[in-house]
Amino acid sequence: MSFQDNPGQQISFEDRYLALPAQVQKIVDRSWARDFAEIVFPCIDEKRFSVLYDQGKGTSNSPINVTVGGLMLKDQFGFSDADLVEAMYCDIRFQYALHTTSYKEQPVSERTFQRFRERIYDYELQTGRQLFTEEMESLAEPYARFLNLHPNLKKVNSSLIAESARAMSRLETLYKSNADAVKLLESKNIPIPKSLVHYLESGDSGKITDVRDSEAATRCRQEERAALRLLKLLKKKKMDESFSYQLLSQLTADLTE
Repeated sequence: MSFQDNPGQQISFEDRYLALPAQVQKIVDRSWARDFAEIVFPCIDEKRFSVLYDQGKGTSNSPINVTVGGLMLKDQFGFSDADLVEAMYCDIRFQYALHTTSYKEQPVSERTFQRFRERIYDYELQTGRQLFTEEMESLAEPYARFLNLHPNLKKVNSSLIAESARAMSRLETLYKSNADAVKLLESKNIPIPKSLVHYLESGDSGKITDVRDSEAATRCRQEERAALRLLKLLKKKKMDESFSYQLLSQLTADLTE
């Protein structure tokens, strides 16, 4: 996937905001959405994340500023990924805040946010850099200015948003790695402990996509315990040369039982 920035939407005659009744436009203009759109959104540095994508030809990435801004609003309102996508499709305020009122379809899905977090976390494992944390640090001043204009909104500082996003990134990576390890064991006809069988169940991954940021740290600890148990089992079965074992070892290197 190749990197492409998103300097701003082009207003068209089909823009949903322009099609609203004047009274509804006034409501949107007086809401938090206008200030987020004008104060926070323009400060998002898309080029910071260009290292996550190919520089050549290929399918372009989803708009980075929409994705980053969406993750900020997700934490601000205590949403899950599914909640956020629903809001972006159904609530004109979210479209206005993220400059997507001119899109025929919203340029994101639940997988958009999952893939973005996965790229960020993989990059951190490879380089040690926490790109999303860096971006939230750079957005601290405009985001605080935005919140000060809306005392009715929950006071969530940018560093907490970064921590929540990182916890979700780690949770998703741990879950996928645990699930792959269980599937590897099953392929070798090795009995799966009862507490780990759920990784083989259809739809089990949906339990992760429904997690809200506030729940991510607790769910991470659950996945970490499962990872440590899988490491023991893989080693016992002499599978410590497998990719699953190596990846789980890396993910749990700083943990003790």
